[in-house]
Amino acid sequence: MERFRPNSAEPYEDHHSFSGASPLRGKGSGGMNVLLIGGAGYLGGALAPQLLAAGHRVTVFDSLSFGSKAVDQLRNHDLFRLVAGDMRDISAVAEAMRDQQAVILLAALVGEAACDRDPVETAAINYLATLN
Repeated sequence: MERFRPNSAEPYEDHHSFSGASPLRGKGSGGMNVLLIGGAGYLGGALAPQLLAAGHRVTVFDSLSFGSKAVDQLRNHDLFRLVAGDMRDISAVAEAMRDQQAVILLAALVGEAACDRDPVETAAINYLATLN
């Protein structure tokens, strides 16, 4: 089925089609270097194993404020690396980003109780740090 751009008769080239290669699939044995900032939480614990299974090298950069249980089972994987660091530290983030080909930002304080405990820190992590 051919798609067209809105208000145009020109065909739309869909680069995000699911009929071709998945962005999670590595290119042979040469997968990408992927950095998951805030990757030791629930979402990172779900995403990291999929990226590793696809042949990507995964670095999780996380403050580990809530532990690393979600990714502990990956610690012995050859393509996995866990780096403890705070995303508000621009130097640490820059170092973690070195040689990465993709960066996925998952870091955030979530849940009313955690956010209400320190609204200033919540704003610093969930908003201000992302401006770096």
